[in-house]
Amino acid sequence: MDNNDLSFHGKVLYTGIEKCPPVCGRDSLHVIEILYNDPAFGDLILYSNQCDYCGYRRVDIHYLNSRGGLSG
Repeated sequence: MDNNDLSFHGKVLYTGIEKCPPVCGRDSLHVIEILYNDPAFGDLILYSNQCDYCGYRRVDIHYLNSRGGLSG
């Protein structure tokens, strides 16, 4: 496995440090985006942001496709 492999199902798309626009505006926001394949839900992109300076945190999931799931 290379350094971008998280497991059998996930791969890091992007990681970096960016400006924290929501709160402090400093270049201290750690950003990671992971492409993850879930057997039940299909492809997902997992986003995680955390600022070392002000403590701002955010996580999000975007579904790229769906394999079944809830019906309604």
